[in-house]
Amino acid sequence: MSDIRLIAGDIFKDYRGDLIHFNEFDFKDVCRYYIIHHTETDVIRGWHGHQFEKKWFQVLRGSFVLSFVKPDDWENPSKNLEPEIFYLSADEPTLLCLPEGYANCVRATQPDSLLLVYSGKPIEEAKLDSWRWEPSMWGGNAI
Repeated sequence: MSDIRLIAGDIFKDYRGDLIHFNEFDFKDVCRYYIIHHTETDVIRGWHGHQFEKKWFQVLRGSFVLSFVKPDDWENPSKNLEPEIFYLSADEPTLLCLPEGYANCVRATQPDSLLLVYSGKPIEEAKLDSWRWEPSMWGGNAI
């Protein structure tokens, strides 16, 4: 059973517009955030992992496919690990909560998509716990 968790958001609509919210989300473990903008759908970002850093993902515009693998050995991981794949869209607000110990690979499925990523470590610590592999490592080219 995976430790990856999804929090469903909600959209409140009235004459003023839309208000998207995640009232169940607690920011206590978040240190920083960044936004990934993919203008095209053929760009694959990954694989990138952290042994000790949590991440949270939310699509702000468009849609993304996100793949996650829990490496069995960070120095020399097995190439036959099976990724967990999630499809997220801004039309259905969802916050994907990724615990530490995972690698991720993402690709926009609509042009001009935006992905908000919250991080659980300051950038100085994250740089010391940064692991990268080619997109083909766990089928990233297939996403």
